[in-house]
Amino acid sequence: MARPGNEGQAAARVKTPGARPPPAARKSRAGSQNRPLEPSSLRSSRVFPCELALENPCHFSPDRRHRYSLVHRWNPLFGERLIMWIGLNPSTADEAQLDPTLRRIARFSQRDGFDGFWMANLFGLRTPYPKEMMADPDPVGLENDTSLLAAATRCERIVAAWGVSGAYQARADAVVRLFGDRELWCLGTTQAGHPRHPLYVAGDQKLVRFKPQVA
Repeated sequence: MARPGNEGQAAARVKTPGARPPPAARKSRAGSQNRPLEPSSLRSSRVFPCELALENPCHFSPDRRHRYSLVHRWNPLFGERLIMWIGLNPSTADEAQLDPTLRRIARFSQRDGFDGFWMANLFGLRTPYPKEMMADPDPVGLENDTSLLAAATRCERIVAAWGVSGAYQARADAVVRLFGDRELWCLGTTQAGHPRHPLYVAGDQKLVRFKPQVA
């Protein structure tokens, strides 16, 4: 039973059929429709179990300007199935944290039944800016090729994921030759035949065979 004197408050809460939201609310909704789309991996703040690890073992150059590998496992006790991903160059990820690209790679890798991934790159120089990498006198790094070959012996599958800039210094062709007859995979290719970057494909994109045209 309603308390005496509350009839006016109850009536105020009743919505009038066809009533429009106040102008501020309409403006907010309209503004949200005009926001630029972000890569699908960045729209969610959810943290997946495969993104968590106590530590990500890394191989750096002595001055830490180059990162040759990063290994991330979500099943460190019992899982030995590793998948190798080859990007363009490292960004900010290190022993303690992953960057957005590696978090996306973790999800793809776990989805396909692996226990962890081994991240390598065409160029070892650490920078989030490709132009800065291209301006450096030593973007590859002294131990990068050795690290690539070592990773290939430990991983069941090799995924090309360096995007459209792998042609710089013909580096992609050189790395493909390192692996000889090993099968390569990718998340699809661009019209020009470059392997797509993990941040710019759908979350349900499957791995497919990568067939590079090596000059």
